Amino acid sequence: MARQKRKTPRREATELTHPEEKTAGWIPPQTGLKIITLLSLGIALFTGGQVYWKTHLGAAAFRIGVISGISIWIVFVGVLFITRILRRRT
Repeated sequence: MARQKRKTPRREATELTHPEEKTAGWIPPQTGLKIITLLSLGIALFTGGQVYWKTHLGAAAFRIGVISGISIWIVFVGVLFITRILRRRT
């Protein structure tokens, strides 16, 4: 069979219909920070509780809970930093 031609031309990858489309966020920044905060606190409490129920060492459970909660913020800040560097170049 012969190839059929497209009726509509393709858009270029760099061509955007709206200028703000590139910088529009999926959710508002304030909501994102609230979600990250609740998520990190929830995971810290869950991880600390699991360690405490298995080992009955309160100090170790607290340290591991704090480390797991902080690790979410480290990833978040790292991704935010890389995103800002990459957006500056365009």
